[in-house]
Amino acid sequence: DAYDSPAKEAAKSLLTQLGYVVVDEREGYGSHDFIVEAKGKQYKVEAEVKNGYEFRQFPFRTHRVSHRKHTSQSDIFIQVSKNGKYAAVCPMAVVLGSPVVLRDTCFGTKDEPFFDVPTSAMKYYDWENGSWYEEVDD
Repeated sequence: DAYDSPAKEAAKSLLTQLGYVVVDEREGYGSHDFIVEAKGKQYKVEAEVKNGYEFRQFPFRTHRVSHRKHTSQSDIFIQVSKNGKYAAVCPMAVVLGSPVVLRDTCFGTKDEPFFDVPTSAMKYYDWENGSWYEEVDD
């Protein structure tokens, strides 16, 4: 819960810069966090903070997304770094179509299911000098 608001604010900032307009900030529990619009079409958005993501280089082999998101009706998924300076974005359909793996968590749960989303499916963005920039491989 402590990370819910920062994730949503970073996601709104990024999507606004990309040309979307936030049209509904009400969360649809289990469905989406907020709704944006672009070119006359609405998109539901799911945003979350990834605690282990703190630097420009995403530190894991894959993006693990809790399987409880399987009820999501979102179109866009955004995973934000703990410090809010980096974001990874992909269609929610990619998350929901990714393999499921079982992992023990730092919270003591055993064999918790996660979607195992490949980093190649994500677009990465950096927050720098008040703007978002898409990361490009040099």
